[in-house]
Amino acid sequence: MKTLKNLKNDLHHVFIDGDAKSQQMARVLVLLDVPLMFLVLVICHFV
Repeated sequence: MKTLKNLKNDLHHVFIDGDAKSQQMARVLVLLDVPLMFLVLVICHFV
């Protein structure tokens, strides 16, 4: 439960407030990068 709260706070600081620390930005990058890279690889496999 604490992890989900941390991720929610990180997303809020990065996208809403814009005052995120570098550690928060790195967590959001990893959180968004993994699913996006999966989608890119799946789409490129069928093209």
